[in-house]
Amino acid sequence: MAKLSKAEWKAHEEAKRILTKDTLSHDEKLYVLENWHESATNDNARLGAFFTPMALAIDLREQHQYVPSQRPDGRWPLGPA
Repeated sequence: MAKLSKAEWKAHEEAKRILTKDTLSHDEKLYVLENWHESATNDNARLGAFFTPMALAIDLREQHQYVPSQRPDGRWPLGPA
C-alpha cells in the first residue's frame, strides 16, 4: 500500500483520537469512516486488517440487499417471523 501523505496521516491520527471517546456523534462516525487508513501500520497482512471504503460499502449494500423468503415448509430461514 502507498505511504500516507502528511494530511492523510493527520486525519488518521484524529480518527484514532475520536475512537477513544465513550460515545460518538453521527458526524464523528462519518469522520472516522472517511479518514481511517488501514495502511497506517505496515503489519496489515499478518493482522488481517482490511477496511472497505465507505463508498464501496454503500454501493454493495444498494446492489445486494438480502430479502429473506419463506421455505417451502412455511418457516423463515432466520427463525420465526
